[in-house]
Amino acid sequence: NVSVVVSVLTLTSISIERWFAICKPLTFQQTKARVVACVVIIWLVASLTSMPRLFMMEEIHDDMFPPNVTILLTTCAPRDVAEARQYEIFLIVAFFAFPSVVMGYNYTAIAFCLWSSSKASKHLTDADQRAIVSQLMARRRTAKMLVVVVVVFFL
Repeated sequence: NVSVVVSVLTLTSISIERWFAICKPLTFQQTKARVVACVVIIWLVASLTSMPRLFMMEEIHDDMFPPNVTILLTTCAPRDVAEARQYEIFLIVAFFAFPSVVMGYNYTAIAFCLWSSSKASKHLTDADQRAIVSQLMARRRTAKMLVVVVVVFFL
């Protein structure tokens, strides 16, 4: 559970960082302290939101096996099914639906930003246009790669 939440939050933070870097380059300032703080917050949130599962579950022994063997052959199930269902709904909303909306918005905004910046570069000199086109192509490749990663992750 922790690794899934960390993956989702990391992809979401990458999309936010890309949005700032591409759509708001003058206001964006990436610092090592900000990155470290983001990583620590992601791991803390993932750890804290995964802990309830530890207290919701109970060990179930299978009656087909003798008691001395069940140490190796046990399963876990929720103590309270309704509580477990509510927790799963929370996880789906908080770590699938909401991040999907955030990433969808960010990558859509990035696409519009890249599209509009390529149209605005038509009034520049050839050398400036080539430099801008080269930079835009690199940004587009990065954005495409991240969109593919996000789509594959959610599939």
